[in-house]
Amino acid sequence: MPTENVSTNGHLYVASGLRAITRHITIHDEKGTSKFLPSAPPMHYFDRGRGYVLSRVYSFPSIPVALPKDHDLTAYLSKDGDTHPSSFTNGNTNVLEGGVNFIVVDMDPGSSTPLHRTVSVDLVVVIEGRLGLWLESGEAIQMGPGDMVVQRGTMHKWANLSDTESVRFLGVVTYTERIQIGGKPIERYYDE
Repeated sequence: MPTENVSTNGHLYVASGLRAITRHITIHDEKGTSKFLPSAPPMHYFDRGRGYVLSRVYSFPSIPVALPKDHDLTAYLSKDGDTHPSSFTNGNTNVLEGGVNFIVVDMDPGSSTPLHRTVSVDLVVVIEGRLGLWLESGEAIQMGPGDMVVQRGTMHKWANLSDTESVRFLGVVTYTERIQIGGKPIERYYDE
């Protein structure tokens, strides 16, 4: 069953020119046979209000993932937990302390994020469009469909390089141990 897509205000969100996302989740029945979860929860989008939105595709609260008795799925579907799709409502939830988030980011033409840092390693792959990545040093790269980057807790900024086409990229955001560089702790930073 395809997943419905709901924004934080309850409306469908699809960036201009991008198709709605379909997500499927696999499970095992009581006999151990592989199946699809009959009704996956809707994709909830968090609109940053700057021309881009984020959505949590899936997450789990710890590594290694607790598959026995579907502990990971139970945690993900629990409306009381930090991993439920509807809990993805602020920038702090990009990084799940001790766990992993699988997110999708859609950016409207010409939009960009502010300079920011998360205490995480982000494994990012561009799906559609042209994406720019700027670092605090002033270095920058341009990425297209299939290009990847391992973003290791650095100060960075994403930007859609097109004025006419949207960008979609996927990220696997993994929590990291707190580190110090130059004697100073590296903390989450988001330039509002």
